Amino acid sequence: MLNDDESDVGDIDCIRSQPDFDLWREDNYEMHRVLEVLAEGNPELVALGTIVHGSQPVAEAGMGIQYFYSAEVLRIMAEAYSHVTSDALVAAIDRIRPEFDPRSFECMPAIILEKFAVIRHELSVVADKGWAMIAGMF
Repeated sequence: MLNDDESDVGDIDCIRSQPDFDLWREDNYEMHRVLEVLAEGNPELVALGTIVHGSQPVAEAGMGIQYFYSAEVLRIMAEAYSHVTSDALVAAIDRIRPEFDPRSFECMPAIILEKFAVIRHELSVVADKGWAMIAGMF
């Protein structure tokens, strides 16, 4: 997290927090599909997927690209996540279910619900503090 608070001008220690969304492309593709489904046809929720796909690439690190999210974009994303109801989330999970092997998908609904709650919480903390963020998926 990068704090853009002017009182910290000259402070070289700009890292304020390191939220852990715990999203790995190879392990959590189902989560990414749920975010895409939630955002379909709903301009207010388009921000949901940007935590997955990113915007404004700033660096390539390891096996992934790091993206910059302004404080305003994070506020919009946090608000979008806060408005997703449990029913909408379950409906999105049910909609993607046929895309995956039923045996491997069996435990995914619980994992997706857990991951969604983590993302929602972490984004709300970042947004409440008015921070910008550099993040990416590996």
